[in-house]
Amino acid sequence: LERGCRGRSVEGGSRATTVPTPMSVRASAFGAPATSQSVRRATKSDLWKVAEVHTASFFPGEGFPLVKVRTLDRYWMLESAIADRTGRYVCLVAETDAQNLLNNQRHLAGCVNVDTVGGNLPLPKRTSDPVRTRTRLRRRREKIAYVSNLAVDAAYRRRGLAKMLMEEAEDTAKEWGCSSLALHYDIADEAVAGLYRGLGYRMVGIEPQWNSYLYLRPNIRFGLMLKRIPTKDKKK
Repeated sequence: LERGCRGRSVEGGSRATTVPTPMSVRASAFGAPATSQSVRRATKSDLWKVAEVHTASFFPGEGFPLVKVRTLDRYWMLESAIADRTGRYVCLVAETDAQNLLNNQRHLAGCVNVDTVGGNLPLPKRTSDPVRTRTRLRRRREKIAYVSNLAVDAAYRRRGLAKMLMEEAEDTAKEWGCSSLALHYDIADEAVAGLYRGLGYRMVGIEPQWNSYLYLRPNIRFGLMLKRIPTKDKKK
């Protein structure tokens, strides 16, 4: 679900990156599952499942009724992000397909959000000139895409879905003309940090401890990572 420059919502409309599993054709001939993986832009019908994946990934082990409350909160967060007309916003989802002679199923296995609002990014220092300050803030938010809420269902991890989602997020930022990507991550999670470093991100700072309470995750210390990306060549 993408929000354009003027806040117009468009459903679908993204190319899918499909990665067939080796031997999938041969396996399907004998009735064994053949799988492929793809990334697309979410539609409204995906939002509840996206909220469930978010909750299971960021708040594992929580039981009823708290897990439902958190899922509903995530769902409302997604809906409000879509309705906000401040900048561009897109939710990307990863799907895996399982096919054999008896069934044909598609599973929403992962998701990530990309936006140009930049509400969670540190702001530039203010100047005495309010017009200049507003221009700097506006220019900064237009040129930096913020990546958030990368999550993969536990049953589908270690299949490259997180990397696929991040690569599609970068392609989206390039389409928007952004020059950088930014994200927050748990500095104690070395596996996640390694994924981001492998994709070209570098840590540029650590958030103060009190900021973790704003994310409702007080036991986590967040670091800020940044990646410079080339913009599209301008047409002559």
